[in-house]
Amino acid sequence: MVSLILILLTSLFFMGVVIRTKSIASGRKGPGMFQPMKDIFRLWKKGSVYSRTTTFIFRIAPTIYFSSVLMAIFMVPHGNNPGLISF
Repeated sequence: MVSLILILLTSLFFMGVVIRTKSIASGRKGPGMFQPMKDIFRLWKKGSVYSRTTTFIFRIAPTIYFSSVLMAIFMVPHGNNPGLISF
């Protein structure tokens, strides 16, 4: 489980490194290296805004998408350890 958390955090960190390097190479200051992490935390704090005419499918689709991605991540082996869900 620790390796999964480290993979997620380092992917966000390296995304920030790439964006920062590209902005410096083009002569701009650019965002900080931890900006993707700050963006994720800020977006998780925001509430959902739905129209009165939206259906149940529209409201539950993000949850289904996120859970399917997590299930796929849990099936991937990490190093010498098997995936959290393995057959």
